[in-house]
Amino acid sequence: MSADCARKPTLLDDDTNKGRAFLLPAVQRIPVEIWMKIFPLSLQDSFSLQTTADEISASALDLSHVCSVWRAVAISTPTLWSKLFINLADGSHLEDVLSFYLERSTDSSLVLSLYAADANGDLHEGLPEYGWRTMAMLVKAHSRGSEVDISLVWDILEDGMVQDILRAVSSPFCERLQTFRVSFPSIFSWFTSEDLPIPSPALFKLVENAPRLQSLHLDAFSRDYLLPYFQLHDITVFDFHFLQDMVDCFTLCPNLRKADIAVETLFDYDGGEETRHITHPELSSLKCFITWRAYTHTVLSKLTLPALTELDLSVGHATSLNDDEAETATTSVQDQISRSGCQLTMLSFNGAFYQTLVNLQRVLSSTRNLVCLKPSASSSQCFPTSFFQYLTVPCDSESEDYKVDVLPRATWPLFI
Repeated sequence: MSADCARKPTLLDDDTNKGRAFLLPAVQRIPVEIWMKIFPLSLQDSFSLQTTADEISASALDLSHVCSVWRAVAISTPTLWSKLFINLADGSHLEDVLSFYLERSTDSSLVLSLYAADANGDLHEGLPEYGWRTMAMLVKAHSRGSEVDISLVWDILEDGMVQDILRAVSSPFCERLQTFRVSFPSIFSWFTSEDLPIPSPALFKLVENAPRLQSLHLDAFSRDYLLPYFQLHDITVFDFHFLQDMVDCFTLCPNLRKADIAVETLFDYDGGEETRHITHPELSSLKCFITWRAYTHTVLSKLTLPALTELDLSVGHATSLNDDEAETATTSVQDQISRSGCQLTMLSFNGAFYQTLVNLQRVLSSTRNLVCLKPSASSSQCFPTSFFQYLTVPCDSESEDYKVDVLPRATWPLFI
């Protein structure tokens, strides 16, 4: 018996050990480096921490509770804890969870979405005490933010508590910030006159010194905001209420490559041409939604865009159904292309802009380098066979049978 116990390991023992290793959970056989790649990919379309009025969803924390291996991997992957969606209006225990996430994310860049709303999605007019404490924690880590999205009412942005929080920041410096989005609903119920400029929210002082900021999204534009307009490459403005603000936007942002703007009711619109014009040499992509078709000429005539290659133009309503207004709108686009000397390769528009196919064909005759055409038919209009026939037209030659493509470089099929 003792001899059997003292016997040396045999080949059978080796096979047994291999069998046991094979039976180990797959999670333990996958190298840690692989898990460190998998985890961030699994959460790339969601937030590491998401708080709502009803619950707290902690995806990164959930992963770390599966097993000891996953816990070790999660702790060793700081970026796994760095995407935060925070509701400041609810969650008195949020401070502890947020502090834990900020610690686990170490010095990695933060993607932050900040808002204050109830269970119905209605924004709060103020913050509870713990909401201000949570904001103070995030402001303290402001230098780590790379993508920040803020949706708070104007009362909160201008609250004296914000000033108190900012005093704790000796020299604001958002060295990593690349994208900044801010929404402050209903501001124009207060500021509806050119004589009442919109003040710069105190919170903007954090963004004033952000050397890498290139993308900015605003509810409304004001030249008085403490924002580094000069360095921007991409801007979105959801609502221009003054034509002068639109001109100021393109003037103060000379390095723009891409702009997405909406022009609603122009309080300073009088049909005249007093507002100055501007040439923007760098802008290559313009997406513009204009509420009223009558504004089309006013908006486009202010801009000369020689580098423009992509134009997406949508009109909300026609102020009248007569052809004169539609003709003025399409003529404005032709003038824009001719005046700028731009070479459009992509054109997108909706039916309310051109009203008749004849007007549309006039615009297309000015876009010989077009590669992509994206017309969107309205409910009352379709594209008949005659439209496609007009894409090739008779050339001014001696033979009427000779035809030339209107869009010789277009890539088909046509987007409709």
